[in-house]
Amino acid sequence: MLCLSFGSTACDERFAFDVPSAGMAPGGRTSQAGSAGAPFSAGGASAGGANGPGECGVHAACPSNLHCVDGHCYPCAAESDCTELGLGRCDPDRHRCVACLTAADCANGFGCDTLASRCLHACKTRSDCPADAHGCDEQRGVCYECDEDRECAKSALGPVCAIDGSGCVHCRSDADCPDQHCDQLVGRCVECRDWHDCDSGLCDPATSVCTKKD
Repeated sequence: MLCLSFGSTACDERFAFDVPSAGMAPGGRTSQAGSAGAPFSAGGASAGGANGPGECGVHAACPSNLHCVDGHCYPCAAESDCTELGLGRCDPDRHRCVACLTAADCANGFGCDTLASRCLHACKTRSDCPADAHGCDEQRGVCYECDEDRECAKSALGPVCAIDGSGCVHCRSDADCPDQHCDQLVGRCVECRDWHDCDSGLCDPATSVCTKKD
């Protein structure tokens, strides 16, 4: 049962996020974490992804910090593409660099959350969580720090609770970002998350800013 009131209605102590299907955020909202891409291609360009040597769809070539997958330039096509961003895994659906995909990617005592691919304290019950944690989401098996926006009203980290309850952030959906997009993976408003958000079809993963076509 999802207990995300984000208002004045108090939740009971037991709290669990619904785990959405790919591309969906809790409550059935379309996820803004980045549109799902084409099937994963560890080699960079999938079959039919590039039109020829040095080409990627409408681009003569992807910039050095982007990689061709099914005719579009993404932040990653293989895990080695994520090293410079300080992240260890390439999400095979979004072609975005993330902190983890499974619990094996996290330190002992942590689990990989399925909503934002972050390592959070693992738990089965509230007693498994740090004293300052808000509670344990038994469905996801991780501790959460917040479940209502009112808990973040005075936070310097941002006024809303992150999609995965990992803490206070600047945004949870595009509605929180006038004239921009909400990157749910990092909880902040950005110009772009991937090529879908740019007329040029190129989004710089280091700055989250659209760049010009070559």
